[in-house]
Amino acid sequence: MRVVTAFALTLCAGLPAQSMLTSPEAAGDVDGISNSAYPFSAASSRFQQTMSDLKGTPRAFKSLSLRPDQGYACSECAARTIEVQITMAHTDITKTTTTFASNYIGTPTIVFPRTKVSLPARKGPYSKLPTPDFTFTFAKPFLYDGKQDFLIDIQTWNGSSTANYYTDYASSRVYADRTNIGTGCTATGQSNAMSLVSYCSSQLDTNGKSAFRFYWSASNGVANAPAVIFAGLTNPNLAVSGLCTNLYTDLGLALAMTADANGAFSIIFYAPFDVAWVGGVVYAQAMSVDTGRTSGWPLSLSNGVSSKLRGRFAPAKRVQHFSDGSATTGAGPYSNQLVVMFGI
Repeated sequence: MRVVTAFALTLCAGLPAQSMLTSPEAAGDVDGISNSAYPFSAASSRFQQTMSDLKGTPRAFKSLSLRPDQGYACSECAARTIEVQITMAHTDITKTTTTFASNYIGTPTIVFPRTKVSLPARKGPYSKLPTPDFTFTFAKPFLYDGKQDFLIDIQTWNGSSTANYYTDYASSRVYADRTNIGTGCTATGQSNAMSLVSYCSSQLDTNGKSAFRFYWSASNGVANAPAVIFAGLTNPNLAVSGLCTNLYTDLGLALAMTADANGAFSIIFYAPFDVAWVGGVVYAQAMSVDTGRTSGWPLSLSNGVSSKLRGRFAPAKRVQHFSDGSATTGAGPYSNQLVVMFGI
């Protein structure tokens, strides 16, 4: 078997430049939430992923790239050699089974024949979203019809290392881009400033429907006191006489509750996913009734927090066999997916 180095995997002289298409699309400029040790951590394994998010446009996929996880240090992600074969086919994600061959619709295409490759070490964590550190350039393109779901089937053998080799991985939840604004007040009975954190995201709701989840959590408020989380669409950054810090939301929505014995309170609710909301920003700020304040209004406020909403990762299914690249059946199907970039 010939050995293909990481350099040769990524650079092929004489080939025209390729555009890159990321799946899931929402991971194009954001880390994929978590990481997967497979498909390159075992001496031999088989990893099949069915995907549903690129329908609408016929394409010729010419390469496949993978990138490291941004946040994981991965001291064990040493360089290694491993034999790899990649197959692609059309599929129906709703009928994904643990039998690999049953997930093909029509004749599959071996786009990257079994070849021994050299993969680079992955250091991490990265200060910004890393670019792919290797690319498999296909010997034969996969002609995707744009109408059906499709799959990638990655088989490996004879790996030189069985230490973990983490790759960026996407769940069905995409957190909003979140930024803290200003500083909260120190409420009566607390030693630290009142704080609000956003966990807003795009994901599936409790009924399995695409949704925005709005989730804010406050701490260091007044114990057992009435409290409110305000949300709105603008940040007035308004100083109001008698308030201990500025207003960082326009108070468009008020969500009333009561803090617990530690001064903590939170709210979670869902709204139907609407692509028109993607890129929109919601501003929130928490408030506690604070009768212990000696001046101004009897209120303590948190910092503000902005949440820029993102698109949602499309559903995917994966089937894995963890120790045999030639296996005919695997474990699963599981939700979530590797973040994959295709050359088109």
